[in-house]
Amino acid sequence: MMRLTPILLGSALVLSGCNVIPTVCTDELGIEIRPAQRTIAVGERVVPTATEVTCSGRIRTPLVATWRADNDAVVRVDSVFGMITGLAPGRARVAAFTDRELGAVEITVAP
Repeated sequence: MMRLTPILLGSALVLSGCNVIPTVCTDELGIEIRPAQRTIAVGERVVPTATEVTCSGRIRTPLVATWRADNDAVVRVDSVFGMITGLAPGRARVAAFTDRELGAVEITVAP
């Protein structure tokens, strides 16, 4: 029985350390679109940026995305570079896509 005591004590010490759960970064991405909102004039241009931020804080930019507007009567969007041009007063949502929507900027074109 005396030989088992050190083994049991050692096992208890090893097992007591198993309650610590390490934080593991899987490099999942968060996407940040800037600006989130913008008011522009007719004829004015703005280029939003899409930035990838990993859970470890690493930033990857520029993000290659396709840009689309939900209201082509209000803004024109260059699908590759994301440049938004105000065409007529109103509102439009311009979104960045890869295989899914990543985020969007809300554009108001002032009269």
